[in-house]
Amino acid sequence: MFTKKVLKTILIIALATLIFGYIYYQSRYMILGPKIYVSSPTNHFSTQNPVVKVKGVVKRVSKLRVNNRDVLIDTDGNFYDTIILLDGYNIIFLEAWDRFGRKTEQKFELVLKSPPPSESISDENPNDDNPDDKERSEIQDEKQF
Repeated sequence: MFTKKVLKTILIIALATLIFGYIYYQSRYMILGPKIYVSSPTNHFSTQNPVVKVKGVVKRVSKLRVNNRDVLIDTDGNFYDTIILLDGYNIIFLEAWDRFGRKTEQKFELVLKSPPPSESISDENPNDDNPDDKERSEIQDEKQF
């Protein structure tokens, strides 16, 4: 009789554990919320190219926005978008929502560095265009004689 009572208690505990485990497994999407994994670019990325490709993977996401623009997500959760940077400091802002309306955000700071100005070498004397400089050189020539 004592063993039947212990066996019954163990069976009830095992059944309750299975039920709660199944409930947790089915509600994991609601518990965990949306996730964004960006593979490119990295935060504090610095470049001289104004066109940046933002790509990555999302989990448990039904809607994704990059800088307030909707971005398509394929069936595996991959996304891809192209951003044009302004000269200097830029921010890329990602927002994702799951089917329950929960939201997650990520912010990436990027810097677009201007390429150094190209120097052109010319054969012309830069002072040839200025008439005042011509007069000065003539005066200096006269003083030498």
